[in-house]
This record gives sequence, C-alpha cells and structure tokens, in this order.
Amino acid sequence: NIIASASDVEVVNTDDTKITLTNDNDDITVNIYNEDRVLEDLNGNELKEVCKYFNLKAKGKKVELVERIRDYQLNLRNSKNFFVLNN
Repeated sequence: NIIASASDVEVVNTDDTKITLTNDNDDITVNIYNEDRVLEDLNGNELKEVCKYFNLKAKGKKVELVERIRDYQLNLRNSKNFFVLNN
C-alpha cells in the first residue's frame, strides 16, 4: 500500500497532451503545450481544453472558466484528504 495525499500540483497524463497546474499562493500557472502560462493569460479555447482535461465543465465565459479552474486547483491544494493506493 502507498499512502498519498493531494498536493498543490495536479498532473494528468493522456496519450498526446500533458497539462499541469501549479500554484504559488493565489497565482496559478498552467503548463500547456510545454509552455508555462499564467491562468488568466489563456484564451477561451485553451481554458476549455484545461477544463476538459481535468473533467471540469467546459462551458461558460472566460471569467467563469478561470474561476472554475482556480477553485479546482485551490481545493486540491487545501485538501486534507488522504487516500490509499493498492498495488
């Protein structure tokens, strides 16, 4: 058994794309297409892609998408939940 906890870095792998979210205090950085970008600097299509990647609702205005991703990342960072992975 491996005991793990949620961290402030979320990495999800697919076959062709890798998107990561990291945060320093309230600033969230998105690594998309192997480039680090500030969350608020992404365009609407990129924000929708990030939402889909993390299984978040991908519809809404840019402000709503940014807030949805921010809430997701900050909740992950502040999570006190622990889980057990079985090998």
